[in-house]
Amino acid sequence: MAVFDFGTDDVLLDIDAVCKKLSISRSSLERLRRIRSHSTLLRAQALVGSDDFASAPAFPDPTLVLGRSPRWSVRVLNAWIEAVSRAPRPPF
Repeated sequence: MAVFDFGTDDVLLDIDAVCKKLSISRSSLERLRRIRSHSTLLRAQALVGSDDFASAPAFPDPTLVLGRSPRWSVRVLNAWIEAVSRAPRPPF
């Protein structure tokens, strides 16, 4: 888990806000969170149901967990989104 600096103006998002930011369902987010190894990343298309995350880097761990509520830094999510956009797409 990353260390979060509460002195910054970074924002922490809960699961619902992350889903809204990524325009995915909660179940798709949970599948992304389970994809941790390269071999499962190769099967991401089948798990998520689309090509969008098939060659994507692993979804980041929560920046902070409050009880049972994970929170992700907007900066961490934006870095992941940027990495996803740079990931090579399989030819079709």
